[in-house]
Amino acid sequence: MSALGVVGIMSYAAAGLQDIVSSFLIEKNKTMVDGEVVYNFDTISVFWIEGTALTVLIALIVWK
Repeated sequence: MSALGVVGIMSYAAAGLQDIVSSFLIEKNKTMVDGEVVYNFDTISVFWIEGTALTVLIALIVWK
């Protein structure tokens, strides 16, 4: 039962870290065009795709 608690805590910590990194990358790539804020999601999209690929790769490595 305590293993589930550790996994839950780590999941929340990782989600919080991902939120911080995502918001930093989104804020870093915004520009002002004609007085309006325009967001460029290219960098954050690459981050999300690489994170997904890394997750799949790790799952394949530990698969029995």
